[in-house]
Amino acid sequence: MTGRLENVVDGYPRFNGLEKHLLKCQLVRISHSCNISPNGLLKPNDDEPKLIEYAEDFKIPEVSELQSMEAWVHRLP
Repeated sequence: MTGRLENVVDGYPRFNGLEKHLLKCQLVRISHSCNISPNGLLKPNDDEPKLIEYAEDFKIPEVSELQSMEAWVHRLP
């Protein structure tokens, strides 16, 4: 990144866009991978497994339970 948003990206593999487009792609990618939820909060929809819904019987864990990595999952597949 050069800091000039209107520059053409020169690199390999080729990126068909300007630096502002590449920057947005990187930010979206980072925010997508950082979207987490407590384990058990979400579940697949019974009718359409690709859809995610909130689990009705979910109980918010204690703070001490949320301090481990196993307590969290990626919200987006």
